[in-house]
Amino acid sequence: KFQLYFEEDSSKIIVRIPSLIYPLSSSQLPPAVYDSLDALADFLKHHSDKPVLILGFTDATGPDSVNKTLSRERAHGVYTYLMGRYEFSPDLLHYRGLGPKDPIANNETHFGKAQNRRVEVWVSKGLT
Repeated sequence: KFQLYFEEDSSKIIVRIPSLIYPLSSSQLPPAVYDSLDALADFLKHHSDKPVLILGFTDATGPDSVNKTLSRERAHGVYTYLMGRYEFSPDLLHYRGLGPKDPIANNETHFGKAQNRRVEVWVSKGLT
């Protein structure tokens, strides 16, 4: 079963996919998240005129240079999935890796680290 969590502020809608937690040092999309990514695509279709940024993250394990690359690969995997299955404008759909920046959980525990190995999707509320 898929789940998406939404959070918003004055400038954007943040979409999180709780089932999209990566194993350590992996950027491979687990097949179990395809339904969630399809639900995300349906949501994005309703905001097709808004810029979308896919952000990849890591936990704090390892060197920053490796984490930056790994987080970018994670974001690129979601980007590639969405672009391969749906017709999103490449002018509006972008991705970036942020490494261990902006953790959402404690990097001192295994559970917290797992939560930080994630992808978030930011949908702009502004005009294109």
